[in-house]
Amino acid sequence: MQALRALWPAVLAAGALFLWNAVDFRYIQDDAFITLVHARNLLAGHGPVFNPGETVEGYTSPAWMLLSTALLAFTNSPLPILQWLGILCGLATVGLTIVWTWHVLADVATSYRRVLAGGAGCLVALTPSFAYWAGSGMEVGLFLAVTLGAIVAMLFRPSSMIWSWLTAAAILIRPESILLLFVLGLWHLLRQRSVLALLPPILTLVAITVWRVTYYEAWLPNTFAAKTPGIDVQLTDGLAYLLAYLEHVWIWGIGIIAVGIGAWQRRAQSSAVAIALAALWLMAVVVLGGDVLRHQRFLLPVFIITTPFLVVGIHSVAQRILRWPWTSAAALGLAIAFVGYSERASIQQSIYIEGELVSKMSRTGTTLRTIANAQQRPLTIAATTIGALAWTSSATVIDMLGLTDRTIATQPDIIEEISATPGVTWKERKYNAGYVLQRKPDFIVFSTGIKPSAYAERALLAEGLFAEYYQYYVPVAGSTDMQIVFRRKPNEVLKRLPTVNRQDLRNATAWIADYAAALDELRQPNTKGAAMLRLERLADVTPPSCSWVHQQLGDASFDRGDVAEATRWYTEALRRDPCDIRSHFGMFQLARLRKDADAARLHGDWVTRCNPKLFTLLGIDVPASVY
Repeated sequence: MQALRALWPAVLAAGALFLWNAVDFRYIQDDAFITLVHARNLLAGHGPVFNPGETVEGYTSPAWMLLSTALLAFTNSPLPILQWLGILCGLATVGLTIVWTWHVLADVATSYRRVLAGGAGCLVALTPSFAYWAGSGMEVGLFLAVTLGAIVAMLFRPSSMIWSWLTAAAILIRPESILLLFVLGLWHLLRQRSVLALLPPILTLVAITVWRVTYYEAWLPNTFAAKTPGIDVQLTDGLAYLLAYLEHVWIWGIGIIAVGIGAWQRRAQSSAVAIALAALWLMAVVVLGGDVLRHQRFLLPVFIITTPFLVVGIHSVAQRILRWPWTSAAALGLAIAFVGYSERASIQQSIYIEGELVSKMSRTGTTLRTIANAQQRPLTIAATTIGALAWTSSATVIDMLGLTDRTIATQPDIIEEISATPGVTWKERKYNAGYVLQRKPDFIVFSTGIKPSAYAERALLAEGLFAEYYQYYVPVAGSTDMQIVFRRKPNEVLKRLPTVNRQDLRNATAWIADYAAALDELRQPNTKGAAMLRLERLADVTPPSCSWVHQQLGDASFDRGDVAEATRWYTEALRRDPCDIRSHFGMFQLARLRKDADAARLHGDWVTRCNPKLFTLLGIDVPASVY
């Protein structure tokens, strides 16, 4: 009790810093909506599935999904509650870190000990990635608190069953908790030589595995299959993920040296167990390829586990090099300042981008739900970012990345020339564009712009069905290059199109990467000329049914005032695809400039048939006589 009273000031200070950090970083991760969609379907009687009738485990936390279901039964907006629950669990993690560090520093003078334990709590509290994930609406905060609670309970109360029940809870929260069971369970057997305490986590693991196999016909969540493209790619991605962690959290790798020194200083069995768990966890994350999401979510358990030893190592080195009073506290303060600052700007940028993306996808989903209500039939949508879109649209959503689709996750159709494209930042490498198009989605959503950025989006351009049956569509007010929608061409429009021989476009896909690069160059004033030259070269090599390059050349020529060139490129685009709505819109604008009513009526008719909101959403007042 005396120790706890001594730690209260440190707990309060670190807790206050964490609250300030977490509230500042509070946001909604799009993946949080994926769990909510499963919860909504479970509550509606469809089972814990993303799309009714498709028994796929597209969530990774059964406990968080069940908690979301319970909250959803009482409120239509459970996300704020889930955010604050994650933040409260983050507070618990900070407090547990302080208590654990206090015990690890058992032979340090009380005054230093209190400051260093508080410093460990402040280090965790001010780490941007920890606060970022705690308030994201996902299960990360709960998972870290339960995991650290199990470790601390095992190390300091090994004869109690607390660690066992907490490990069982961790298994329900995240599947990687099997590592926790393996290490803590093995140590328990070596010390206690009793299997009784192992029963809760083992029975929990057996129960959840039996549930998966019988209901989902899979041993692991579908997300595992979707995110593991192959060991060579996984190791490359995993090492890059680890390097980012070393840079921002372990002080360019210096921290790992301090952790090693701290673990050596505390050569107790408990220290060996903690370090072994951290090392095993780190290796597993690297082998599995890290995470598709940024900011070290999967390595936060390693950070939390090693923080006491990091503090011990800093204290030891500082005392040996400079034997001044409070040297170790000053060194720890510098470490806290570095970690708290190094990734802050990057995370604030990620929060802004994620907020914009969730907002756009939510508005798109709401608009598509309105369209479904007007047509009095359910819609099917294919997309690369699915959470907020599925939540707001209430449609059947095909995840083109395979996270919630078993066929894409387990039977990908890879086009080597597309998958080998350098410079693609998306880490989801599995896709099956032919399967997506065979399901005939009403809409296809590109989440980050007209440029096909994900491999799954680029693969669509290699399918003749996409060029033949889908057209650009502006669905919501304020649409920008942040997200783009394609709509399946209406039957009355398809009847007006000439009969074409569907082509196998897979034999010529190199142009797709060049096209994407050109779109990047068009955004920068000093590279627009290079973009035009690149597009002009591509105009000669793109498949005959592809109009995208010519349409972009038409837009670029229009923007610089070259009416003749714009007309030439738009005309060629429409020869290739008579339903290229962006080219029709460009020709409509050119016709208005020439005061050519017949041409304006012709192209305006195509736009209003295929994309009726385009004129009004772009603020163009078109008299009825034009049509």
